Amino acid sequence: MNIIVPHGFEPNYWIGYVKGLQKNGIKFCVISSHITKDKLDNSNIENINLRGDQSENRCLKQKVIDMLLYYKRLIHYLIKHKYSIIHFTGIFREEFVFFEGIFLSLLFRAVSLKYIYTVHNILPHNKEKSIYYKIIYRFIYRMPNILLVHTELMKIQLIDIFKVAADKIEVISIGLNEEIPIKGISSSYARNKLGFRSTDKVILAFGSIDHYKGIDLLIEAVGGLSIPSLKLAIAGRFKNEAYKKEIYALINALSNPDVVSLFDRFIPNEEVEVFFRACDVIILPYRSIDQSGVVFLALQFGIPIIASDVGALSQFIDNSIGIIVKRNDVKALADAISFFYPNKNTFDHTIIKINGNKYRWENICKRIKYLYE
Repeated sequence: MNIIVPHGFEPNYWIGYVKGLQKNGIKFCVISSHITKDKLDNSNIENINLRGDQSENRCLKQKVIDMLLYYKRLIHYLIKHKYSIIHFTGIFREEFVFFEGIFLSLLFRAVSLKYIYTVHNILPHNKEKSIYYKIIYRFIYRMPNILLVHTELMKIQLIDIFKVAADKIEVISIGLNEEIPIKGISSSYARNKLGFRSTDKVILAFGSIDHYKGIDLLIEAVGGLSIPSLKLAIAGRFKNEAYKKEIYALINALSNPDVVSLFDRFIPNEEVEVFFRACDVIILPYRSIDQSGVVFLALQFGIPIIASDVGALSQFIDNSIGIIVKRNDVKALADAISFFYPNKNTFDHTIIKINGNKYRWENICKRIKYLYE
């Protein structure tokens, strides 16, 4: 038996992944929650709701109780189905990294025929310099039989930093987010919906907002430009209250604060198309990252990308898709935006979408069918 354990990770990622497995004829059962069970049922994907209620409005006490019940159900289920292939596609949460990283890793290895672990980031965001996290993750990476990573650079880092054997690492790309509904709305409709004019030059920073994303650098870069009708749309939920205050202060300090439109909230799947249809270019001013799902959203919509040269972003963005910013600073970002608009028409939306088709989950999962057989 194959068991997929998402552990509360981003459904847009793992639901696409398991659908890719399904299309390749792989049989499995997914550990679901009340949020994902109906979607999996509707896709005829076998699942069992061990995670339970994941409502945001639960009190802290209830969340703790629900989490303990989940651990209990998960342990019982895995022992009952001992010697299955277990694939952990989630992440170990930072607040419980010692318990989850040690205990769950030992559990998965002890009861499985094969333990597969998807490494989304070599270390959690903003923890790259932490000795504590390096020690914990050195143990975590010892436990699986197979590690799946999303870039060759991540494979090299696992080998060099954590001394993982090369033959237990498999590289697969992130897939396109096919859970996003695409209705084919027009750019003018999308811009009107978000409060932009058809003549505005709109650049979009999309996704959760944190220090490593470099949004503060981007705001300073845009604030120093004199491009007529330039607008920066920032869409996503803040991860850190202190960084949120910093960003609001930076916007208010601009000579023209109206150049920035901040959509400070979680963006549900149903609204994603509006933001991507409204913009001319996606911008990723990241200070550090291994890879980014936003790249694949841009490819899906045929939107060019401006991105910092960090992690493996340059592996996915060539001259036909966008611009790689070699220096991650305010001037370099401003120069890239200034270069983009006179050359905007050299980026063909159709070619960008064609480039993205190779990242469909069905194609990606075909390469790793053997792991489950």
